[in-house]
Amino acid sequence: EASATRLLVDVPVGALTADWVGISGVVAANGNMTGSFDTLAASGPGVISGTLIISGNDNTVTITISNSPGHGLIIRGNNNLVNVLCISNAGDGLRIEGGRNNQVSVTAAGNGGNGVTLTGNASGNRVIVSTEYRSSFDNSLIAQGNAGHGILLLTAAAGNIVAGSFSPGVRGNALDGIRLDGAGVVGNAIGGPFLANLGNGVTITNSASSNVVSGLSADGNGGSGLALGGAGAMPVGNRITVSAGGNTNYGVVATGIADPTTTLAATTSSRSRGTCTHQQYPS
Repeated sequence: EASATRLLVDVPVGALTADWVGISGVVAANGNMTGSFDTLAASGPGVISGTLIISGNDNTVTITISNSPGHGLIIRGNNNLVNVLCISNAGDGLRIEGGRNNQVSVTAAGNGGNGVTLTGNASGNRVIVSTEYRSSFDNSLIAQGNAGHGILLLTAAAGNIVAGSFSPGVRGNALDGIRLDGAGVVGNAIGGPFLANLGNGVTITNSASSNVVSGLSADGNGGSGLALGGAGAMPVGNRITVSAGGNTNYGVVATGIADPTTTLAATTSSRSRGTCTHQQYPS
């Protein structure tokens, strides 16, 4: 068994054997899990108040990361099983930087950046996200939303499954609920709901292509429920099924899209505001 102190000063836990590491109390330090087949978990009310990096493979992590001066959790390894609460960190709550085939369940709220960011060559990951955190004692709201996007996919994040939890979903973020941004963002499967974000519920832009957005609701957002196109080269080949109502602008807005490989099925309500250069569906 390795100690929390060893882990949090970047000792390569698991270099020789599988270790179990228990975190008790508040540990104000950074850490790097470089080994494989290790387990990191809270032993009682354990919290890491620093940045935890998982650069090893096949590890299991169940932990709370809160009040880190940087990002909360960064995953660079592969095949890790992660259940994490990332609350009130100065940067992003969770980042997957090139990691592959990780299974992640995360509540990310009150962070100074995005709730969750997938970047680099992050691929094959399955990520379930909530951006609302409530007390387990009386269900009172502790934190909701993040200062950036709820979820951001960029650079070469490809072939991931990313979804908002069924309840409460991805809500209350200062920018978009989820944003797919860049030519390398391809082949991802996206599910909702994305609700009451100050930007759009869902944005697909800058050549993010061949993604599947299905069976989600994008309601009550400060922008549009779903925005397709916009800046940069146009996305192509995306398949979208969305229900979008009660948004400030449009239910669905597609700007400059003239692509026969993009399919869109939208259910919206009658209210509409804003302008659009190609086609629009009322909110």
